Amino acid sequence: MVKKILKWSAAVLAAVLSLISVSLLVVWLFRSDPRGPMPGKRLSAAEVAERVDDWSFSDEHLLLQIESRPENPYSVNITFLTHQGQLYVVCVYAEESRWGRYLQVTPEARLRIDGRIYPGRATLVEEPVLIDELIDPYAAKYPSLFEDSTQEEVERFWYFRVDSTS
Repeated sequence: MVKKILKWSAAVLAAVLSLISVSLLVVWLFRSDPRGPMPGKRLSAAEVAERVDDWSFSDEHLLLQIESRPENPYSVNITFLTHQGQLYVVCVYAEESRWGRYLQVTPEARLRIDGRIYPGRATLVEEPVLIDELIDPYAAKYPSLFEDSTQEEVERFWYFRVDSTS
């Protein structure tokens, strides 16, 4: 009797795990927008036709979504800041970040801020003086990120300036 119950329990468990696996695979294959830490594909929303010269309207938001690699869209939730009206997206994990590497190969990007898509072109900031200027406002916006990071880690962040291409 115990053997039958164990066999039946194992069969039910296997069926449930199979169903969960298939469900997760379907969700992964047909995803669009990023969900939490899970990347998405092409961002969905209305695209803004006007060129953006001052991104300070985005300051009230903590995250935006960025879509890179237009030939096979890859989108994620990311941190960002504005400095003198210019938008900078921050790649905290630098070399480990797919989207950061994708932008270095193909700089075209789409940003979703407050439910609207803004096409843009990302350029890696390499000027040490500008990077130094960006650290303090970024740390002020995301203090817990800096509390958990060493100085060496902070120095490895990548900052991309995004210029509107509308």
